[in-house]
Amino acid sequence: MLFALPLFATNIVAPLLTMTDTAFVGRCAADCVVQLAALGASTPLTDYTVTLASFIPAGLTNIISNGLARNESQESLGAKTYGALLVSLVLSLTVAAVLNIWPETLLNLLQTPPQVLGTAVEYTRIRSLGMPAAYLTAAAYAVLVARKDTTSPLACVSLAAIVNVVGDWLAVSVMGRGAAGGGGGGPPRRAAEAE
Repeated sequence: MLFALPLFATNIVAPLLTMTDTAFVGRCAADCVVQLAALGASTPLTDYTVTLASFIPAGLTNIISNGLARNESQESLGAKTYGALLVSLVLSLTVAAVLNIWPETLLNLLQTPPQVLGTAVEYTRIRSLGMPAAYLTAAAYAVLVARKDTTSPLACVSLAAIVNVVGDWLAVSVMGRGAAGGGGGGPPRRAAEAE
């Protein structure tokens, strides 16, 4: 039960982070219809790309827990962990570069309406800055779970939620940045998750 409850809570809190962006933009943005449409158009690029890379943490959890069961050396487990982190970093930098260089092309492939495109491009570029932290956080989370530590990920996601709410409030409500403000909370939030 001590293992499962924090794990369950972490998996409940994580999706709420993106919903927080949507809530702030929907309630506080001046032209909320365009801003929300931009969030919706960008989501497949900014969120689903992280989900597509879920094979890394899934495999890493299996590799580390099997290694622990076989009493592998810390050096061996460390090498496997660093290898997975390196793959995560390279993949995330590649995704971030693609999202920064070709957001218009990708959003046009998703048939984003012209009146939403500019806002969606800005949001996509801002959110892409958090890709390395998102991928590395997922890999680190897998290692912690494999080592039967589910409270550290919960603490990190909780800190990220606080950073996200404060960041969204400042950027969207106070500064009036709309979807870009909601996206701006992403990179600091991802950094807080990685703590």
